[in-house]
Amino acid sequence: MMRRLLQVGLAGLLLTGLAAGPAHAGSDEIRREGACSGRSDWELRVRLEDGRFRVRWRVDSGIAGQTWRMRVFHDGERIVAATRTTNVDGEATIDLRGVPNHAGDDLFQGRARNPNSGETCAGQVAF
Repeated sequence: MMRRLLQVGLAGLLLTGLAAGPAHAGSDEIRREGACSGRSDWELRVRLEDGRFRVRWRVDSGIAGQTWRMRVFHDGERIVAATRTTNVDGEATIDLRGVPNHAGDDLFQGRARNPNSGETCAGQVAF
């Protein structure tokens, strides 16, 4: 009886440890995605790496060769503005590393506009 209780207790500890691992590991990254004003979609991914942020803003139109004007904001301040052309998969991406971690909550926003079609995308992540 005592041996059975020990086995059940040990199994419970192991399962608790396994369940806590992935939940903790996933907490350093927040990812949001959504639809743009047309047929495209967007993804904004923010990850904490060594006390600084990695920010990835992506638009996926599914059409290669499109031009997108893309901007990323951190706590209301524009940190990058760039023009990107979609790759063969139809994706236009901005990938930033080393973005400072401000005191308190950090708000990241991505905006994109296709000047030819007028389609727009906007997303945000609070970290």
